[in-house]
Amino acid sequence: NNRIGNCARSSRTVSFSSIEIREYDLTLGDHPSCSHGPPLSLDWNYTKKCNIEIDEYEYSRPTRRRPHQLLLSNDCRKKLLMSCCGYSAEDLKEATKEVRKTNTRRCATQLFLPAINVEETMQCVTRKMRKTIVNVKSRDEEKEKWWLDLNTI
Repeated sequence: NNRIGNCARSSRTVSFSSIEIREYDLTLGDHPSCSHGPPLSLDWNYTKKCNIEIDEYEYSRPTRRRPHQLLLSNDCRKKLLMSCCGYSAEDLKEATKEVRKTNTRRCATQLFLPAINVEETMQCVTRKMRKTIVNVKSRDEEKEKWWLDLNTI
């Protein structure tokens, strides 16, 4: 009991002294949130760039980019995928088609979500009705058996 109290009181900290900077390869992605054209993803393969002390990195790193600065246009993604990654126009077309299919399925799911609540309610009512019918049948059978027993006396 005392050990638990000591653990709760002790503060645990994590610190870092250096970071490893890596550059990841690009690949044709499958993320359905891409609004137009083929999605771009990071590959598992990477190249180690350098190790650097965290304080030095924080001091020298560029300012953070805003979210809209991180977006790549459809044309830019296509150029990167074809020139740097070696994908063909057909590969990009197929990936774009798959993204559209996934988005269509997502839209259908969102469209039918209200119906799911109705379906769940109907299933619940159906289970309760079956249970009630089974209970009524078993009571009727008991009454019939009891009546037959009375008549045999």
